Amino acid sequence: DLWWQFELEGTASPFLRGSVGAAAAVLLFTVARLIGHAPHEVEPPTERDLEDAGRIIAAQDSTFPYLVYLEDKALLFDDRREAFIMYGVQGRTWVALGDPVGPPARVPDLIRLFIARCDDYGGTPVFYEVGTKYLHHYADFGLTFVKVGEEARVDLERFTLDGPRGARFRQLVRRLERDGGIFRVLPTEEVRQRMEELRAVSDDWLRSRSVAEKGFSLGCFEPNYIARFPAAIVECGRRIQAFATLANPSPGDPGGRYAEAIGFFES
Repeated sequence: DLWWQFELEGTASPFLRGSVGAAAAVLLFTVARLIGHAPHEVEPPTERDLEDAGRIIAAQDSTFPYLVYLEDKALLFDDRREAFIMYGVQGRTWVALGDPVGPPARVPDLIRLFIARCDDYGGTPVFYEVGTKYLHHYADFGLTFVKVGEEARVDLERFTLDGPRGARFRQLVRRLERDGGIFRVLPTEEVRQRMEELRAVSDDWLRSRSVAEKGFSLGCFEPNYIARFPAAIVECGRRIQAFATLANPSPGDPGGRYAEAIGFFES
């Protein structure tokens, strides 16, 4: 009877009161863990994941999905492994980077699959840096749109250094020429051979700006990532002064005129 009456009558010892309070706290914590959502840990992609992702990327015409090779994001494939979403988790927020990568017919299923996965773990789905092509699909699933920035693209067939607009660029080119700067593109084999030189440029760039590496949605200095691409460099006396990693040209652009720089570092 004492277990049921001591709170009302106040005749029990402090130890008994404390024991019941501790037991109640443990019981409530256990029940919360049992009925709550399981935590989710982002697992890096396996070699098979990267091989399948590479096959999917090669069949489309965007360079943005090459950021999968940073290996800092998890991959979610459809059941046929014909398309994928790359994502990261921060607290309860699940951030998918870009649109689903793969055939357009697989996009709605992947969006549904990602939202369902978020629901399983009590997460909030976010699609970051999406294009306009699939906006209607996101709207179909009740997602809202927030504009956070714009992307600039340069048409290299019409770009020119002539005229008032090119004055600033002409000055930079002339300064490089006076300093003995030479521009060229390193093939991937030479990129691997000169990786430490590139690392020195990157480290110098980070120190001069007092910043840390970014990652996720931006290219960063990860050797396995850098080694996958050719690099545009500026050399002075055979010493690399600046470089930009170049995503491989798309199948529809064999000349590589629209290859995009996905990371840039300068001394």
